[in-house]
Amino acid sequence: GSFYENELLTTVRGNNNASLLQQGMELFEQGNYQAAVEYFDQVDDPNLQAEAAYAAGHSYYNLGQFPIAAENFATVMDSNDPRYVEKSELFYLISALAADQTDNARFNEVLNQMLENEEHLHHQEALNIQKKLNSFWRKF
Repeated sequence: GSFYENELLTTVRGNNNASLLQQGMELFEQGNYQAAVEYFDQVDDPNLQAEAAYAAGHSYYNLGQFPIAAENFATVMDSNDPRYVEKSELFYLISALAADQTDNARFNEVLNQMLENEEHLHHQEALNIQKKLNSFWRKF
């Protein structure tokens, strides 16, 4: 009986960040983004937060909630987690574009930094985004 009670307490205490992340990922892979987000948003372990925010960003993007997606990717950029920072910068730009936030100071700062850094994982995509923006403004 005591094992069962301990097991229950751990679950109720809800400190199992890895399992929250795992469950969220499984739902994400099934295309159930709304449910996935509810798991990702509960992750509060600093070591897993960048990963959770990155996954949440993709979930919100797939739900068409672009401003919240952009916020999540910005959170990952601020985490300085080397595994996700450059990827998040790209998806932040894509989400901000979709959310119509291209006049945002942060958007331009991130885009310019990616354009200047030829070593950036997504330097080429940044060039493509810049081209798209320029051709968009030329229409006016």
